[in-house]
Amino acid sequence: MAKPAQYFRAGVVIVVTDGKGHILALRRADRTEAAWQLPQGGLEADENPEHGMWRELEEEAGLSRATCEHVATSERWHAYELPKAYRSKKVGLGQAQRWFVCRLTADESAITPDGREFVEWKWTTADALLAEVVEFRRSAYAAAFAELAEAIG
Repeated sequence: MAKPAQYFRAGVVIVVTDGKGHILALRRADRTEAAWQLPQGGLEADENPEHGMWRELEEEAGLSRATCEHVATSERWHAYELPKAYRSKKVGLGQAQRWFVCRLTADESAITPDGREFVEWKWTTADALLAEVVEFRRSAYAAAFAELAEAIG
């Protein structure tokens, strides 16, 4: 087996809020247990974080500039290390992510998980999601939620 690359992949995370203090969580399709998380993904070559945010949001949740308003961006990158079993040449040791907050401006029927990576969605709170997100992402989520608390609501 090839040794994983010794870097952290650059990526984005999107906190979609309903403007009432709730955030959008997506349930992963590739887990037997209920694994909830925010829309996220790695940046493509030569892609800036804001472009990656809109691409990932559309790919994973069916949302776009027509259905969401960009509200805030984290000042810093938040990183997490993957367990060894999840590391690969593509993702390296983990991800360093720029976080974005968007507010849903359309009816919630616009939220359409992709059916491949995510199969269900729900409104939740930051505190509740912290209890449900996989442990290796928890500290990055907590730090980003604290930084962006005012924008999240």
